[in-house]
Amino acid sequence: PMGKEHKTNLKQVGTPLELYDKPQNVFVAKFIGTPNMNMVAAKVNEDATVLQASGFSVPVPETWRAGLKPLAGRGVLMGVRPEHVGEAGAHDWPATAPLGGTIEIVETIGHEVIVHFRTGEDMIIAKLGAHRIPRFGEQIELVMDCNAIHLFNPETEQRLPG
Repeated sequence: PMGKEHKTNLKQVGTPLELYDKPQNVFVAKFIGTPNMNMVAAKVNEDATVLQASGFSVPVPETWRAGLKPLAGRGVLMGVRPEHVGEAGAHDWPATAPLGGTIEIVETIGHEVIVHFRTGEDMIIAKLGAHRIPRFGEQIELVMDCNAIHLFNPETEQRLPG
């Protein structure tokens, strides 16, 4: 098992994969994984079926819907790892949401390319294959794996049930 401390407070104990797959708070979510998890503010629609961020919307996976119903009309923090944002058709994700934006940073790392792009008010980081190297200022259209989102309470930064 592994534990992650912050300012002498233990935040979560579990295997590295448990911390990666089910971070219990925003601190652990951002700490585990490179680059850090994307974290954006989103609003839950009235029937808890869609999350609306500033530049995109995401259909809520069934596993999160019951836990989000009490938060209908309110805000949440939505996290998604850079490896769960990519080119349409390059992954076998069963449920995706389109993400488009303007490239602001490109990092070529041999086997992959990491791009930082702006969509609405949010900066999103994505991992792409090495053979797709976008340029600064280019418009890019990617998709997000809807089943890989993480949701947190914006006040407490604790993971929501789901």
